Amino acid sequence: MKIAIPTNDWETISTQFFNNKGFAIFEIEGSKIKSQEFRTNKFTAKEKVLNNALHKPDRYPDILNIIKDCDVVILLIIDERIIPDLKKTGIEIIFTDETYVENALNYYLKRKCETL
Repeated sequence: MKIAIPTNDWETISTQFFNNKGFAIFEIEGSKIKSQEFRTNKFTAKEKVLNNALHKPDRYPDILNIIKDCDVVILLIIDERIIPDLKKTGIEIIFTDETYVENALNYYLKRKCETL
């Protein structure tokens, strides 16, 4: 299973799904972290301005492409318009009150293990 968490610094969860530096991606096996990586978001607010100037189409597909192989995305908040697109790709959306990436990931894994 792969879990994506939007972040700017690997430490805290970004409140922005699109305007962040990227996504912390964790590959989970059982209840353990098998691997982790950072996938850069090339479509930040600065890029959006440039892309609009170049008449680039909507960035939703670009962001979804970054996390397309993930099973879960853990978020603080999200624009409701993107929820159907995430669901279409089969990505489970988990909302958290935790602001730290590690805490949110551990809480999710603990909860997941308790439901098995």
